[in-house]
Amino acid sequence: MNIEVKLAVLEALVKNEEAISRLYEVFSRQFQNIGDFWEQLALEELSHARAIRSLYPRIKDGSIGFNPDRFKMQAIEYFHSYVQELIMKTEGRDLVWAFSVAVDVERSLLESQFFSVFEADSKELRDILNKLAEDTRRHFKNIKEAWDRFRGGDLS
Repeated sequence: MNIEVKLAVLEALVKNEEAISRLYEVFSRQFQNIGDFWEQLALEELSHARAIRSLYPRIKDGSIGFNPDRFKMQAIEYFHSYVQELIMKTEGRDLVWAFSVAVDVERSLLESQFFSVFEADSKELRDILNKLAEDTRRHFKNIKEAWDRFRGGDLS
C-alpha cells in the first residue's frame, strides 16, 4: 500500500475523532447541567486526533505497517458520515437520545477495532494505539454509567 493511501486512512481516522469531539461539544452546550461531562469527552477525542496525527512521521518513514486486509476506507468514511448526521440531528433531542447515541458511537469504535489496523513494530507505537483503544473502552463505560445515573434520577 503506498504512502498516500496510508496517510489518507490516518487522516480519515483523525476526522472521525474530530467529528466525535464535535458531537460531544454539541451535547455539552445542549445539556449544560452535565456539560462538563460531555466537554471532557470532547477534549479526549481531540487528544485522540492529535495522537493519530503524531503517527504521520512513522507512516512516512515506514516504521508503522498497515494490514491491508484488515480495514476498508469505505467503513471509516461511513462512520464519519454517520457521526456528521448525528450532529445535524441533535436539536430538540433529549438527554436519553444523547446517551444512546454516545453509547452507540463508542460501541461502534470498539467493535470495528479501528486502532487494530496498525501493525506496530515499536513499543512506543503499541502504547499509543493501546491508549486509544483503552480510552474508547473507558468512554463507553463512563457514558453507560452516567446514563444509568440519569435513569436513576441522579442527573437532571
